[in-house]
Amino acid sequence: MLIGYAIVKARHDARKRPSYVPPPRRLRRERWHWREVVRQRRARPLLSGLGIALAVQAAGLADLWALLIPLGFCAWWWSPRDWRWSWLVPVGSGILGVAWGIAGAGLLRPFPGHIVLFGTLWAGAAAALACGAQLARTWFDGTRGAER
Repeated sequence: MLIGYAIVKARHDARKRPSYVPPPRRLRRERWHWREVVRQRRARPLLSGLGIALAVQAAGLADLWALLIPLGFCAWWWSPRDWRWSWLVPVGSGILGVAWGIAGAGLLRPFPGHIVLFGTLWAGAAAALACGAQLARTWFDGTRGAER
């Protein structure tokens, strides 16, 4: 009986080490640490806006849709903090790129002998959209549609 009491007492004393921190306090400290890491992360808008969009497009065209989760996390990590939903812009752009790529590949199936013609039309439509976006930016001078 005394031996059993000594074993239980030794286990109890071992738990009372001075470096022992109860789980809730330790978890609070780790949560605070991760909040600081998240606050101090560095925004990389070019990598987020262009790199993630191209990676999402490549993953979608390769039918690897499970990669959207880690790519979405990377987009969130690298996006600027001006707007809290800015990480969705590169992911959405990549998904639109997948649709654009599927449409371009779909044009080649019914017209296999006219690859150059439909390839030029497909790329020309993208160039026209880019020129229209640039004209809209210069016309509205970055004011998002407000009067001059």
